[in-house]
Amino acid sequence: MDYKHIHDTTITYLRTTPVKDRLRRRNPLDIRLTAPSIYIEMHHIIPRSLGGLDHPSNLIEVLPEEHIFLHMLRHRVYGQR
Repeated sequence: MDYKHIHDTTITYLRTTPVKDRLRRRNPLDIRLTAPSIYIEMHHIIPRSLGGLDHPSNLIEVLPEEHIFLHMLRHRVYGQR
């Protein structure tokens, strides 16, 4: 399986789709959609351990479940968490 391709495709989707739209597509009844704000986390696209910077171009806003998924993919691609 091409985990690098899945990772890159996911990053593109996350960059181009607002958080609320991602939630709505997965579950239109998600309780977070009614909240005044939605908890998000920042994910390094290129890991700091591989030279990635804390620059906005290397950071992406993700939901906690998306963050876990990206780290699972990263483990498959780079062999690290």
